[in-house]
Amino acid sequence: PDRLPVHAHEYATDLVDSVAGLRGLSVLFIAANILGQGVSAAVDGQLLVQAAAGIGISGIWWIPFLLGVIAVGSFFGLHSVILIVIIGHTLPPATIGLAPATLALLMLTSWGIGGVLSPLSNLTLYAANMLGESNWTMAWRDNGLYALGCIAISAVVIMGFHLVQGGAL
Repeated sequence: PDRLPVHAHEYATDLVDSVAGLRGLSVLFIAANILGQGVSAAVDGQLLVQAAAGIGISGIWWIPFLLGVIAVGSFFGLHSVILIVIIGHTLPPATIGLAPATLALLMLTSWGIGGVLSPLSNLTLYAANMLGESNWTMAWRDNGLYALGCIAISAVVIMGFHLVQGGAL
């Protein structure tokens, strides 16, 4: 019993000391949110919805479309969190015919896929460094087919989730 406060104090101290190492990530998330707010102020989400409807994207078909958009952005090095924030600010779930839980699942999934597909993500940089490989080779050649499979499987699973939740086609 006497040691519990000591361990709690050590844990709290370690936790506070570790926060300084997260400055870069914190700046990224703040910058992504500011960028998302700026884009949403400049872009009318309803115009995007109308443009997408012009090429046949509506309702449930937003799921594979948005997964693909985020994957393409990640493929070219844009961090998926930036695209997720922009989508979240410009395309509210009700505007595109998805439930908030469905869009949240899509965003979470695409964040993971973007992490392995982006040549500039910490995950890819770390793994490439450990294996002595180029981060571009790892992201595009080694992880490309894997990410494509993840997109296909994720689209089917998220579409199924959407339908089970009572969403429309």
